[in-house]
Amino acid sequence: MQLWYFAGVGILILNGKFNLDLNPFGDFLMFESVFSWIFYTLIIERMGSRNLLIVSRDFTLAGTVFLLPFALYEVQDLNISLFSQNDLLAVGAALIYLGVFCSALGFLYWNKAIHLAGSSTTTNALYLIPLITIIGDSLIIGNVPNIYVMIGAVLVLAGVYLSECN
Repeated sequence: MQLWYFAGVGILILNGKFNLDLNPFGDFLMFESVFSWIFYTLIIERMGSRNLLIVSRDFTLAGTVFLLPFALYEVQDLNISLFSQNDLLAVGAALIYLGVFCSALGFLYWNKAIHLAGSSTTTNALYLIPLITIIGDSLIIGNVPNIYVMIGAVLVLAGVYLSECN
């Protein structure tokens, strides 16, 4: 059933243009992120009935500790005098928003969804993101989907439906 997903997403991405301008490092990073997300999902599923808030906190703390040396390396080239006081307040507010809503609550809800629906169903919901993007693109920006978008959307929906039926 995964073939339906790949075909649908492939048609959505290519949009009628077959362009294989490959970037091996970018492709490697993409696959690495997919495999790490699968690994994370499987670990959360095996955690069983542990407190999800504590599990999310511990994973976030471990990620922060791991990434802190890289962040410190990057920040040494940052010239903070280029930014005004208002810019720094806006950046701080944006970081707090991203940390609380996009990271902490996002991971907490993901972990809860895995415990409620299982990893297979929860992961299948990720395939609906391109369809939600198509709808948002049509409603917010006003773009009309072309035939490739429609075919890709139907294939993605078929893949989600078939995998949930099995």
